[in-house]
Amino acid sequence: MTNITLKQNMPSRFGLTHIWGRLVNAVTRPRLHERNVMLQGRPVTVQWTDKADRMLRARDSELIVEMELYFSCMVKKYVHFHEELPENPVVRVSERLSVFYQPVTSKSCKIEEAIERQPTIDLAPDILNGYVPKYLYIDYRDGQWYGEFAM
Repeated sequence: MTNITLKQNMPSRFGLTHIWGRLVNAVTRPRLHERNVMLQGRPVTVQWTDKADRMLRARDSELIVEMELYFSCMVKKYVHFHEELPENPVVRVSERLSVFYQPVTSKSCKIEEAIERQPTIDLAPDILNGYVPKYLYIDYRDGQWYGEFAM
């Protein structure tokens, strides 16, 4: 017969272990600003760091963030930052930040040129119904904008 012993001294979410973890996270992780927007009829969470927020507020114009899903020999995700409004409709996240999503495919897939970018064709949103990003993260590091998104 197996004896099972319950430990009464397990750290709780209010115990020292939890407080230490929260302190480490507060120091090592940047504070995030967050907004939820609708993109092609689906919710997208946009988060940006304090540093990115300061840089956005210091701008004279709006920053346009493009999330590009690139179908070629392999599927790749890119985040591009634009100074001017594109032809595509954008969704305003804040006074100085707007986003849009652009699924594209290459005109051809040449394995020997797979590393380089091929000419692209825009894909209609209904072709990729359901392939809309769920999350966008924006930061400003080493003097340049940085972003990543998840599907």
